[in-house]
Amino acid sequence: MSEADATPPASLAYGAEDRPPRLTILVLALQHMALALVFLIYPATAAVQMGFGPAQSSSFLAGCIIAGAVGTILQHFRPPIGGGFLGVQIPTPIFLPAIIKAGSIGGLSLISGMVLITALCEIAFSRLLRFVKPIFPPEVCGVAVLMLGVALAKPGFRNFVSYPMGDAAAHLSLAPVLIAVVTLATIIGIAVFAKGAVKVLALAFGLLAGIGLSVAFGQVDPHAAEMIGRAPILGIPQLMFAPPKIDLSLVPLFVVMAVVLSVDDLGLLVSVQKQSDPNWRAMDVRKASGGVFASGLADVVAAVLGGMPTGMSSTHVGLAYATGVTSRIVAAATGGLLLVAAFTPKFVVALSFVPRPVVGAIMIYAAAYMLVAGMSVVLSRLLSERRTFTIGLAILAGLTPEFIPHVYDSVPAAIAPVFQSHLAISVFTAILLNQLFRIGSANQSRMALDATRPAHEVVHEFLTRNGQDWGARRDVVERAAAVVAEAVETLMSLGVQASDIMLEAQLDDSHLYVGVDYAGVRLPLPEQRPDLADIADDARTLPQLGGYLVRRLADGVKQTIKGGRECLTLSFEH
Repeated sequence: MSEADATPPASLAYGAEDRPPRLTILVLALQHMALALVFLIYPATAAVQMGFGPAQSSSFLAGCIIAGAVGTILQHFRPPIGGGFLGVQIPTPIFLPAIIKAGSIGGLSLISGMVLITALCEIAFSRLLRFVKPIFPPEVCGVAVLMLGVALAKPGFRNFVSYPMGDAAAHLSLAPVLIAVVTLATIIGIAVFAKGAVKVLALAFGLLAGIGLSVAFGQVDPHAAEMIGRAPILGIPQLMFAPPKIDLSLVPLFVVMAVVLSVDDLGLLVSVQKQSDPNWRAMDVRKASGGVFASGLADVVAAVLGGMPTGMSSTHVGLAYATGVTSRIVAAATGGLLLVAAFTPKFVVALSFVPRPVVGAIMIYAAAYMLVAGMSVVLSRLLSERRTFTIGLAILAGLTPEFIPHVYDSVPAAIAPVFQSHLAISVFTAILLNQLFRIGSANQSRMALDATRPAHEVVHEFLTRNGQDWGARRDVVERAAAVVAEAVETLMSLGVQASDIMLEAQLDDSHLYVGVDYAGVRLPLPEQRPDLADIADDARTLPQLGGYLVRRLADGVKQTIKGGRECLTLSFEH
């Protein structure tokens, strides 16, 4: 899941296929490695929540480090093995609720089996990318991410106050609450007000503040110091190879989460492609497929070693933006350093003793982030009544067990596994409603321009209405409406009658196409901006400026003649 937003650098110093100097590679790899280790707090959080002892926790964390290292190395390979980019794999917070559920039921054995299911689903998704992507539009993925936040909230708050599990009569204690509040406040404060390298390490500073306060208040396991002291600085990871087990009731949940993780990786892979290629136009499906495939292979390693699933880190994508280096060789070097980190038992053991209030604060931080991230994904698209009901009803369906406990206890055994998780209920409901509401809808529309109304109003209304039906990106529709309106008004200034203009719009996976069909002169599309002095002297040259703006602001322009009528087709990347 995305951990941070990034802004592109002023220039790209080293692209994906470039090879920086060795010292530069080493320095950048050390930065990426240190940042990746910060996110080990996610599996450390899961270990505390699952009640793992020191030995199980150390094995679990070591498995996560090695899986992330392997995944990062694999990402540097070209397709079909990897994406051929600088992509760093970290234990993904997307899987926290599912892993906690599996680990609490069956320990490392069940985690191993369910992560293997996840890995196989990711691999299958990578190879069937063209066919399965339409089943998971942004509203479905947005609901999934939002409900992840809901799933994390309850255990997060219980850890936040160190509330004993199953003890309804427990009383709040001031010390754990204060530790959790300081931890959360530190993370948020640094994330909001800090800049640069300090900002991306907000989680690490929060962790240090929480542990320091826990030590001061005596809230640390009394055996922690002894166990950490006995662990060697360097040594072979003590892995507990548990035989994989599969719980059929958890399979639907892990399948859904595997798809959500793959879609999240896909989004980041597209971002990396755009970052690495100044002339990027559309997603390179082959490279995206290779990137998701590498993530799936990393999770096979996680399954064998008893770790949790990994995913591409948006924070590391942000670091690549900031440094201007996307060379894939840096990914290989980072993965190698992460493998070395797995052979530092003292560090791994120390992570296994993170106090519960600190864990709770981090879970609340992750839950809040996922809630907003899910809403952001949903609201990035225009919403029709169909999509509004899909999202709203799916969320309510997932929350039903909180309102009416045991409401799904009597469902048939064949479909009972779907109802074992609020998240699975919401996602499956969203998928079913999305497919149902697609009946009768089309991704193509045509209308005549209304000559009695201003052209820009008609164009905006036409594209917005269809954008809502299709779930088009809000920013793309707004940009398209402005450019098409400019084209129509420029044509009208050339003498084309508004009543003789037809508008046609169509949306596919990568572009929004808008056609302007009319009888009249061809719209001039100069490559160079007309001289403003010429326009001031002769208003008849004003259409040249309009045509220039259309050519400049649209991602693609095509002019043809069909049936004796001019047809101007404008395309916009989607």
